[in-house]
Amino acid sequence: MTTPLEELFKHNLWANLQMLYACSRLTDEQLAAVIPGAYGSISSTLLHIVGAEEGYVARLKGQPRPPLREEAGFTGFDDLRAAAVQSGEALIEIAEKGSPTEFLRYISMQGDHVELPSAVMLVQVINHATEHRDQINAVLTHLKVDPCEVDGWAYGAANGKVKIG
Repeated sequence: MTTPLEELFKHNLWANLQMLYACSRLTDEQLAAVIPGAYGSISSTLLHIVGAEEGYVARLKGQPRPPLREEAGFTGFDDLRAAAVQSGEALIEIAEKGSPTEFLRYISMQGDHVELPSAVMLVQVINHATEHRDQINAVLTHLKVDPCEVDGWAYGAANGKVKIG
């Protein structure tokens, strides 16, 4: 049986893949669009979501942080999709088994020594992706493109978990 934590990470992976699919149909001009208050362009925000999740997985598994995906630039949707699946499945596995360590210690990208419970990192994973998917949806709305439905109801319906009527 799936635990609520596993379900959160299954939703997160599903939502990231839905967003990647929706954005893969945009023009280069639309992918480069930026609005005030958003992280950056749609393509840079997608890179940021996927790259951050790779870093979160590495920290949760006690591995060195991989090189920043954002430094390589946008390499296409196939690459992002594959990376999103890899990190998303790793996060689901972490949720299934429980955190590998109760407490994380690492040096941040800014050089700070960070110590925190692994549960806080798991909260950050979900919060980070949700915020940036919302920002992408705001840019899509600004472009008069239908936003990508990635909330819990849409996830439940897409996976046969919500029955209405």
